[in-house]
Amino acid sequence: LEHPGPETVAGIIRNATDTADLLFGEDTLFVLEKDDLYLSVYHPDDDMQELIRDLVRAEGLFWRKAE
Repeated sequence: LEHPGPETVAGIIRNATDTADLLFGEDTLFVLEKDDLYLSVYHPDDDMQELIRDLVRAEGLFWRKAE
């Protein structure tokens, strides 16, 4: 799907059996494991990083680069 709305993305995540892989843009991959308490993000560009920072701050979470 190109440019899905928030409801569509939420439905994909809700209906995933084990893992939800979401590709945003050409390079940013979000990987959500149903049984984990974290979200992995691969290759976010500067704009996506800023958006993620705003979202995690609003939710009281944190954003860190993997080592």
